[in-house]
Amino acid sequence: DHALQRGAAIYAEVVGFASAFDRGMTGQGLARAIRLALGQANISPADVDHVNAHAHGSIPLDAFEARGIHAVFGTSVPVWSVTPAIGSLFAGSGIPEMIASLLAMRHGILPATLNFAVPDPACPVQVLTKARPIAKPYFGKVSFTELGQCAAVVCKRWA
Repeated sequence: DHALQRGAAIYAEVVGFASAFDRGMTGQGLARAIRLALGQANISPADVDHVNAHAHGSIPLDAFEARGIHAVFGTSVPVWSVTPAIGSLFAGSGIPEMIASLLAMRHGILPATLNFAVPDPACPVQVLTKARPIAKPYFGKVSFTELGQCAAVVCKRWA
C-alpha cells in the first residue's frame, strides 16, 4: 500500500520465502526451502516460470544446487542465472540476481544463461540456453552458502 501511495514502480511482490539448512550439501535442505516458499505462496512447481539459480561456478556447489532444484522441479522448469554475466558477488549475490529476474519479468523476456555449453550429468536441471518470453507470473530465486544455509524466494509479477 505504501509503495502505491507514493507512486513507486512495483515490479513484483514477494509471495513466499523460506530458509533451511543442508550441512551435508545433499540438496534436500535447499529443496525443503523451495517447497516451503512455494507453499507459502500457495502455488505448485508447475506455476513457476523459471528458477533463478546462484550458479556459483564450482562443480560441487553447482551440483548441490541442481540436486535441490531438481528435487522440486525436475527438468520441467527452466533454470537461469545471471552470474555468468556479472560474476559471483558471493554473499551479496542474492539481491542483484533477484533484480535480474525482476527486470526480465518487467520486460517480458528471460535472457539465456551465458557461457553454458555442455550439460553436466551431475546437474540434472534444464538450463536456459536461449532467450524466451516470460510465460508465467511467478519465479523462484534460490541462494545458499558453502556452510549449508539455504534460502528460497517466490515472486509474483505485479498486475
